[in-house]
Amino acid sequence: MENVEMFGATGPLAFGPNGDRYGIKLKIEQQIDGVMKTVGVYDTLNDTLNWLSSDRLTFRGPDPRAPPRDSVMKYKELRSVSWELFLTLSVLAICGIAFALVMLVINIKNRHEKVIKMSSPRVNNIIAVGCILCYTSVVAFGIDRNVVKSDDGLIVVCACRAWLLSMGFTMAFGGLFSKTWRVYAIFTSKDKNKRVIIRDEHLYGLITAFMVIDVAILISWQVVDPLVPRLVELPEEVNKENDLVIQPMSEGCQSSSQYKFLGMIYGYNGLLLIIGAFLSIETRFERFQQPCGFALVLLNASDAL
Repeated sequence: MENVEMFGATGPLAFGPNGDRYGIKLKIEQQIDGVMKTVGVYDTLNDTLNWLSSDRLTFRGPDPRAPPRDSVMKYKELRSVSWELFLTLSVLAICGIAFALVMLVINIKNRHEKVIKMSSPRVNNIIAVGCILCYTSVVAFGIDRNVVKSDDGLIVVCACRAWLLSMGFTMAFGGLFSKTWRVYAIFTSKDKNKRVIIRDEHLYGLITAFMVIDVAILISWQVVDPLVPRLVELPEEVNKENDLVIQPMSEGCQSSSQYKFLGMIYGYNGLLLIIGAFLSIETRFERFQQPCGFALVLLNASDAL
């Protein structure tokens, strides 16, 4: 059987030592532009491989120095914030921080001036600090593995993002909310002959209450299920020329219960925004009803101070 060689229906064939049938010559084909072309012939008896004309370069793929791929290659690629975008937003945030600091210094330095004194300068300080924290959170949201390499450092960054933005918004909006509430209470007082005195201490208590709620939610979040850096898969990108499939990965801060705690924070702050808008509209309406309303507000503010 080993000496038998013949041309069968599928081409030249022979038999091995164990009687196994195998082809004498194997054609190597490749589909080029939709047409199957023979690019080489392998002689099993002589163990020789003959390439045909210049099709060998086509067979070897895009890179002549590399072997051809036998399947589509899939690569994971980490996508992060570009340095240009990070630096641009960081510079803008730093400008906002600098402006807030200038306003804070002016407010503290001129706190005894009549105009500033009647605007509750200590509440203004809280608003300025809240704005600084919000601007700082912009920089924190741009920090990723390109800046902080360790996982422990990224866990700290994740926590700072939540705390800076949440506390900054509460302080800034809480200060505005409390001052709006005082004006609303003065304008909507039923007894127009009696002065309504709302001191700054009342505003501090209101802001503190808002901050206590925020701190309680954030501490619960940090203890129960803290934010940690995790990779998120983005839609795949296909490169047909090189038979590549790129799987973009984005790293973000996530936790299993994040939507529950975010719902609490969004719901609570959203309710405050609605109430604040209502107080502003009502105050403006009452102001139109009272021509001397602004003087009344200044008089009551001076009494409170």
